[in-house]
Amino acid sequence: MSKLRVFSPSYNSHKFCVSCIDSVASQTKLPDEHFFIDDSSNDDTVQWLSNHFKRMSANALEKYKLTIVTSETRKWKLLNLYEYAIKCDPDDVICVLDGDDWLSDSSALKKIWEQYQDPNVDYVYTNWKYSHNLENGISKKIPENFENWDQYI
Repeated sequence: MSKLRVFSPSYNSHKFCVSCIDSVASQTKLPDEHFFIDDSSNDDTVQWLSNHFKRMSANALEKYKLTIVTSETRKWKLLNLYEYAIKCDPDDVICVLDGDDWLSDSSALKKIWEQYQDPNVDYVYTNWKYSHNLENGISKKIPENFENWDQYI
C-alpha cells in the first residue's frame, strides 16, 4: 500500500519553519512521514526546530511522524530531496513543501491523496500565493483542457 510522504527542504527558514511543521501536523489527512530537511542553515533554524519539537505533545508526535534531518554540509534542495525520496516505494505519494512555506488549507493533503487514488494521475499541480499580499504567485492555474505545458512554466 502506498504512503503519503511530505519532504520539506529548507535553508535559513527560521522565520517560517514552525508554520510549515504546524500546517502539516494540522492536516485532516496526516502524512505517513514528514521529513524536514535543514540544509546546513547558518541562521537559528535548527534551534527553532529543536525547541518546537520539544514543545509538541507526545500524543501529537504519536499521530504525526516528523523527522528532522540536519545536514552538516550544504547539498541544496534537489540532492536533499533525492537522498530521501529514492528510498521510497515507487507507489508512494511524495509532496514537496519547502521549509519556508506552509499549507493554508487543513484539507490540502487529503485532496492531494484523493487525486492519487486515480491510477491515471501521475502528478498534481498546485497554485500558491505570496503570504505578504493578496496577489497570486507566479504560478498560473492550469485549465482542464490544457495542451501546451510551456505556457505555464
